[in-house]
Amino acid sequence: MADNVKVPTGTRYDALRMIALDAWGNCGDRLAKHLGKDTHAELQMGAVSGLADIDRPEAAKLLLDHLSDFKPGNRKLALDALVKTDARAAALVAAMELDKVSPALLTMEQRRLLLERGDETFKRRVRKLLAAP
Repeated sequence: MADNVKVPTGTRYDALRMIALDAWGNCGDRLAKHLGKDTHAELQMGAVSGLADIDRPEAAKLLLDHLSDFKPGNRKLALDALVKTDARAAALVAAMELDKVSPALLTMEQRRLLLERGDETFKRRVRKLLAAP
């Protein structure tokens, strides 16, 4: 249903959210195809939200790899998901250290949450990134 252009967008969004409940092997590629910059914002939101609910490194990687393709609201949802767990936060910090993600994209709340994650070494890395101009 998510891929059927004859189905109303809202229903397709709901289908994308439900796809995320399936095993990763059945849902990862299906969600990924709705992440592109030319994707309808609501469908992109369904895919981003679905990936946000999946606690797997592959889901975090998809969010990071497509971050620049997301509409602003969907980018915020993705970043909210990326600061939600230690593993995702580590992936986000690594991406920022490689200049793949700009710290300027983070809201004050996302910065706060990121600074609360991990051990002191991790927190030092985050403080360094967030202090950079």
